[in-house]
Amino acid sequence: MLINHLNDTAKISILYCDDGYDQRVGDFYYTVATGRYDYVNALKISERERSTIDSLLIFFPGVRLEAKSNVLLKIDSITGYYARIRQIATVEKNDNAVVALAKFQRSRDIPLISYLLQSGVRATQYLGLRAVRSFPDSTFFPLIDQMHRIEIKRTGGFDYPHLRMLYQAIVQYKNEKAKMLLEDAFRIKDEWARNLNEEMIWFAIHKFPDPVFNSVSQRLKIADYSLEELKKELNYLDN
Repeated sequence: MLINHLNDTAKISILYCDDGYDQRVGDFYYTVATGRYDYVNALKISERERSTIDSLLIFFPGVRLEAKSNVLLKIDSITGYYARIRQIATVEKNDNAVVALAKFQRSRDIPLISYLLQSGVRATQYLGLRAVRSFPDSTFFPLIDQMHRIEIKRTGGFDYPHLRMLYQAIVQYKNEKAKMLLEDAFRIKDEWARNLNEEMIWFAIHKFPDPVFNSVSQRLKIADYSLEELKKELNYLDN
């Protein structure tokens, strides 16, 4: 039944606990079959079956489900998938596919990642930063620097996932220039903004540790209650 609905984009209304939202039929069947709706009395597919379904999401023509975009964000750099993923990125215009392409670290994909970083849409920029996290080519650093100059001046209206991913992208460069960007946080005058930036930096350099950032780590001042939450997120958060 799930396979038969991979191209089913009709929308239905879902009430999950206290939350109500619309979802495509294909996505509904996928979430039920993979166990997200644990209260639904339905058979769950095995890990092997899920792997097969995820492959079909990628290779079936015309699939426009959220499940497909989520699979693209998590997919490994499987050589045989490259051509298809690039087709999804360039022909189907799925920006999540660019994040998947970044894991192959091929120079021909640099313009695609640069395009995301230069987008005026923050959600698109986030995907660009996530791509840089996998492929920190030197071409992107000036764009990262420019984005950081904007974020470091904020005193409100923070986009937490965006800021978190920005610092994760910065620490991939593992050099003095990247270190200097992190140190800019210590000069933020607004206390709330400074604390938030320091928390995001802590997360980045503990998720991707490197000796070049040891001196930065030693200067970070994280409240005990925040530190406990950050440690928990470090174990499972993939964004």
